[in-house]
Amino acid sequence: MRARTGAGVAKLSAFAQSTGYLISIPGPLLVGVLYQHSGGWGLPIALMAGLMIPQIVVGIVAGRNRTVEEEAAR
Repeated sequence: MRARTGAGVAKLSAFAQSTGYLISIPGPLLVGVLYQHSGGWGLPIALMAGLMIPQIVVGIVAGRNRTVEEEAAR
């Protein structure tokens, strides 16, 4: 839906998957460390709830009706 050509789909998929995995790598470790140091789930849950705000914003921006080829032409 966000690319017009097969090459565009491949590039977008590679970018989205690699970036997503790199961003998610420290998540479980950070939640575990926060849980150990705070002694409960309040701080880790608050962190995850706070991270939902930028995720919503990025989702709205990424969901606009445009293609990667249009963005590359700019």
